[in-house]
Amino acid sequence: MDLSVADQRIPTLSELLRLSREALSNLGLACISLVCSTGLPGAEDVEIPVYLARVAEWADIVRQEIPKFVYAFESNPTAFANSESVFLMRVLVQVLKLKMGIHCNEKRTEPSESNAWYTDSRDLLIHGPLGPTRRGTCNNIPMAVAAVARELGYPVYLATTPYHVYGKWVGSDGYTFNIEATNPAGMVSHSDDYYRDRPVPMPDSILRSGYYMRPLDIVDELALCMVSRGWVLEAHHQYPQAALAHAHACRLAPTEPNYPRVAARCVSRWMRCAYNANVSEQFRISCKGEYQYSDLYLDPQRLLPAEHVPLALTIMGRFYETHDKRDLAAAIYDAAGSLYRDKRNRLNSNKARKLRLTDESVTESNDKRPCENDIRKESLSC
Repeated sequence: MDLSVADQRIPTLSELLRLSREALSNLGLACISLVCSTGLPGAEDVEIPVYLARVAEWADIVRQEIPKFVYAFESNPTAFANSESVFLMRVLVQVLKLKMGIHCNEKRTEPSESNAWYTDSRDLLIHGPLGPTRRGTCNNIPMAVAAVARELGYPVYLATTPYHVYGKWVGSDGYTFNIEATNPAGMVSHSDDYYRDRPVPMPDSILRSGYYMRPLDIVDELALCMVSRGWVLEAHHQYPQAALAHAHACRLAPTEPNYPRVAARCVSRWMRCAYNANVSEQFRISCKGEYQYSDLYLDPQRLLPAEHVPLALTIMGRFYETHDKRDLAAAIYDAAGSLYRDKRNRLNSNKARKLRLTDESVTESNDKRPCENDIRKESLSC
């Protein structure tokens, strides 16, 4: 169960990405998602402690509402699959929807190939349904449901397909069922076969990864939040930050089949935009689909700022590796590694040069040798 709000120190995003699995579990899904929204459009007014307190408050309201519906379960248990667990989750979802007002953003119920699909972080991360609009999508309404459920001690996890996020109850007794809460009405529990075949059947190559339709662990949930962050940044053409977010998602969830594609799409768009900015209109590359990888033939070393090239190459290498082009991936990884080493050597060289200049200035100052504390302070200032 998540720690109480008072016990939590809210980490920065960079601190969050360095936390251990245990530390992430102690923070909880709600805190992780809120930290990942930092600085994004649509999250300007988010106060993380206030939103965390709201999760606890909603859990208390659900707890108070349960006795009011016990008669329904006792009089007709078959309506709840003869399961108290199903009953508890149906009450929870009903309270969040009817009493708290959580609802799906109707403008986002159909996929779009426009970048506008991801411009508002409230459609992807938990502050959407927790915030004033109480609005979300299949990406973040399950986050809110899972966060409140965990506050109540329920064993509720997130599960995903390439196109959808939903909840999953996994009891210690082995009893499990799926939790669909994005639909307009109350909770529905579909089978795994339902998710396997919608909106289109998942190919065997995707199913073999074993990533989808299983309970996500806390690190997987952080990866989902980071790829969501990347989508929003990419929509606002903040490609360096978006690519970094996608790279973290790939690192955190290395067996997720779709994240390398999403990251490569971002790099492809980044290079296409950089290329188009430097050629006349007749030579510009057009975007012909949401996932367009043909632009990966462009050379990031010619198009992107030098400090971002290793990241772009690493993402390209990961993409080709997952598409069984291992020789090409190895060559790209080698190029990225060489650039990383050069960058590190330059940083070390600059640091040594600064320290050397500091030592020279210290020894020449007034022809006096300063005390050890003064030298330490001067070095730290560099």
